[in-house]
Amino acid sequence: MEGLIHFTFVSCDTWYGRLGHVNLNTLKRMISLDLLPKLDISKKNKCEICIQAKQCRKPFKSVERSTKLLGLIHSDICELNGIMTHGEKRYFIIFINDFSKYYHVYLIISKDEASQRFVAFKNKVEN
Repeated sequence: MEGLIHFTFVSCDTWYGRLGHVNLNTLKRMISLDLLPKLDISKKNKCEICIQAKQCRKPFKSVERSTKLLGLIHSDICELNGIMTHGEKRYFIIFINDFSKYYHVYLIISKDEASQRFVAFKNKVEN
């Protein structure tokens, strides 16, 4: 029995997540083929991640594309999912030039640094 791994204490939710949120019928088939231990999947609750991934959003209104350099800049601020960098940066901000598709990413500590980073981006691309 050396080298065997026992999965008796692993729940259905654990296997569901490990297998990339597969269809529950796939889990049942894997159990019937003895690829997974016997699991109780009859009382499976809806997965919060799957619910959020399947939510529909209204489409963005169409934007006329820029025909000149620096005519339109897209930007977004995102959190690094609670992970901080070595410099304790928690967010990143990205600026994308619509015409050339040139982009630049800045790591920032807080969202109030956005205007300073835009000025830095603007100065860099104008030079």
